[in-house]
Amino acid sequence: MKLKYHKRALRINLYLGTMWLVFGFIMLSSSSSSWISYPTVLFGILYFAHYFYMLKTQYITIENGFVFKNTLHKNKLLISDIIDIHKYAGDYTLTTANSKLVINTRHLDVESLKLLDLELNTLAIN
Repeated sequence: MKLKYHKRALRINLYLGTMWLVFGFIMLSSSSSSWISYPTVLFGILYFAHYFYMLKTQYITIENGFVFKNTLHKNKLLISDIIDIHKYAGDYTLTTANSKLVINTRHLDVESLKLLDLELNTLAIN
């Protein structure tokens, strides 16, 4: 099960990528083009790459007994190792003996948040 990013989070990266690319190409096309225009275009490309990565992988994946947080540094927890689920200020903290995973619910789509609530309620954690 993939829990999707909130559309706002996706759109922000898309808009920022577009903005940086437009500024970069305007700076490149101007007669007084300087070195600063190249990093500006690079920022735009990086924002677009981040947008497509977020769109493809989504925020949280729950499958094969694991919970994956799909960020640049992918975190994963074995569901059977979870000893505590703590909800505070809208964030879920899943804790095992060795590590913890914080799920920021503001990044989740409304429907995905409902699925996450159902999935975490089915776990028998004391």
